[in-house]
Amino acid sequence: MTDQATQWSAVGSDDRFGAENHPVELTRPGASLDALLDRIHTVLRHEHSN
Repeated sequence: MTDQATQWSAVGSDDRFGAENHPVELTRPGASLDALLDRIHTVLRHEHSN
């Protein structure tokens, strides 16, 4: 999951892990990574608009 999140953050992807089709033990880490990806996406979008 971490490697995938790193790849997505490098390109500002809109892809996210979500909670569907994942074991319960991966739901919380997935949600945390999704939140981080959202913040990175927001920063990248802001940088590109300036």
